[in-house]
Amino acid sequence: MTNYTEITAEERFTALDQMATQLFGTARWKTEFANRYDLTRQAVGEWSRKGAPVWACVALADALAAQNWQRVRDVVNAETE
Repeated sequence: MTNYTEITAEERFTALDQMATQLFGTARWKTEFANRYDLTRQAVGEWSRKGAPVWACVALADALAAQNWQRVRDVVNAETE
């Protein structure tokens, strides 16, 4: 697990961009993220210049882990039916 407090804000944005692209299935993830976490798209867009906050990285890492876990469960359930 990555300790997001130990990397720079710019590195956090890079990590966030990769995770969000994977989670939302598109490189145009900023609107989806803003809607999910009740933010404005402009606020999320500023992270590309200022760097991402720690909470956003943690939230996306958790959401991505949950999505991946659900995929595993779906495969296992399909095989046991």
